[in-house]
Amino acid sequence: MENISENLRIARQKIDDAKSISGVDHVTLVGITKTRTPEQICDLMEAGCSDIGENRVQEWEDKYPMVLTELKKRNFVGKYTRHLVGHLQSNKAKKALEDFDMIQSVDSLKLAQKLSRIADEEKLPPVKCLIQIKLGDEETKSGIGKNEFGINFELFLELESIRICGLMLIAPLWAMGEEAR
Repeated sequence: MENISENLRIARQKIDDAKSISGVDHVTLVGITKTRTPEQICDLMEAGCSDIGENRVQEWEDKYPMVLTELKKRNFVGKYTRHLVGHLQSNKAKKALEDFDMIQSVDSLKLAQKLSRIADEEKLPPVKCLIQIKLGDEETKSGIGKNEFGINFELFLELESIRICGLMLIAPLWAMGEEAR
């Protein structure tokens, strides 16, 4: 746990430094748990990371019961937010709504419409999400193209059971520094 706490402290310091330079006042640090054990996830949460991100719905479903058991063993009472940060297949949309508090990888209008419809049918609160926009033309990257997003922007806003909290921008691999920003 010592390493996790120290890494978290260093990450927060870097974020604070960047915030003071940029003038940004709010940043959410999401600890990504891909390939981590339930014990490591709980260590991260006990170290003070209240936002946990997983890459795949199935991986989270496999780990989450063990995470809950471990948290109970440790008498953990903190609150936490679960983020899906990886590509979401539409056939996993309902599970994602059950398992996560925020979906950071809504990469198409069709997926947003499906999430909204399921949330409405299941009487769930509006889905917090980030729209994933692909800035380059790489075939291997997920995301809605920037032009397509511009054309469909109003349609995203019309979805009553979707709460767009921001954008997740995917820069091309070759982009560097200012060009990527």
